[in-house]
Amino acid sequence: MLAVSLGGAALVSWRIALAGGGVVLVWLALDQLKRFGPRVQRWGWVALLLAGALIVLVSREWLTASGAWDIKLLQEGSGMVDKRLGELPEALRLPFVLAYGVAQPVLPAAVADVTIPLRQTISILWAVGWYALAPLLLFALFAVWRARPPAERLALAWLALAALLWTLISALRGGGDQWDNPRYRTIFLPWMGLLAGWAWQWARERGNLWLGRVYALAAVFIGGFTLWYLGRYARWFGGLPFWYVVAGVVLLGAAIVAAGWWRDRSLTRRREKL
Repeated sequence: MLAVSLGGAALVSWRIALAGGGVVLVWLALDQLKRFGPRVQRWGWVALLLAGALIVLVSREWLTASGAWDIKLLQEGSGMVDKRLGELPEALRLPFVLAYGVAQPVLPAAVADVTIPLRQTISILWAVGWYALAPLLLFALFAVWRARPPAERLALAWLALAALLWTLISALRGGGDQWDNPRYRTIFLPWMGLLAGWAWQWARERGNLWLGRVYALAAVFIGGFTLWYLGRYARWFGGLPFWYVVAGVVLLGAAIVAAGWWRDRSLTRRREKL
């Protein structure tokens, strides 16, 4: 069944089939390490690092060339993006495009940009789904390193890194495109769903507060850019400066992270004194 699925995917794109098949095969191999002792599992970590390095090495030239082309298309297709990129130094342009692509479809933009009702409805549903899923993936990226047993941690770490890498590739290849970018991400949706389900269950079982804080970060992002898009389309607030909104979102997000870290640290100290 796996071979048939990969063969069908190869008819569409051999790169997609290679990426999907590679993730499945490495995941299955790492999952089998639970049958062996710590020494073999350590070699599993080495294999994981080598697999990641190989993927980067094989994909580097293709990603560099295609990314440069897609950034050019993004600049030509969006005056707003072209203007923001022109305000940034060369070294920060690629990180900006990646962040912009990961945020797509932006929920405030989908709500504020009135267009054909069917298209707007689809954009809103896509955005709601992504902003419900993305915090779980971000939380999982950090939580998997505390998973038990170690063999399970290894397999989950591979899924988390693969999901992150594919999200960044989708952002680079799809840029700010409202249709291709989400469509690329859905190729890895089964693994993202598995990872998100594990993260949700793990946080609930341990009463971990960081998942709620990550959703708070998403709420700050959505709230800040809702104000900016309302200023852009409806001229509310006279139109808020873009970089002021970015700075406000970053500062509020940093405050949430710092407050959460300080609270956890204070509770740990109290418990140690008892």
